[in-house]
Amino acid sequence: MKRSQHIRLVLVGGLSTAALAAGDSDAQTGNFGGYALKGNAFTNDHHLPHAGFYHAPYRGWFPHRYNHYDPQRKQYCHGGQWSDQPHQSFTNISTPLPQAVAAAVAAQPKPPVSTTTRSGFGSTSRSSWGGISS
Repeated sequence: MKRSQHIRLVLVGGLSTAALAAGDSDAQTGNFGGYALKGNAFTNDHHLPHAGFYHAPYRGWFPHRYNHYDPQRKQYCHGGQWSDQPHQSFTNISTPLPQAVAAAVAAQPKPPVSTTTRSGFGSTSRSSWGGISS
């Protein structure tokens, strides 16, 4: 009985891994890396590779952290703009806008196209039957 339970756990684990891998990136649903961007809330500075840092008051991803200070400019970055003062907002968690989700998914690198041709295990058209015919 323990053996069959173990097999079930392995199969369920394998199926969930396949489901996560299948959802790598899809701009229609807002899926990225196995989790959904669309409809989920994110806090300030949530980092998404290739998209940037989430700015909750602006509901999108930007190249710098929220209220990042640049000592050369002597300014703060928030929502893709620069100002002399850090942005102050009560909003520190929000759901991204649909266009922000689409842009974040589009920013992800595309997987390389495989040009490998595989022949598999053979085909029935090349098989021969060696039995005795009556």
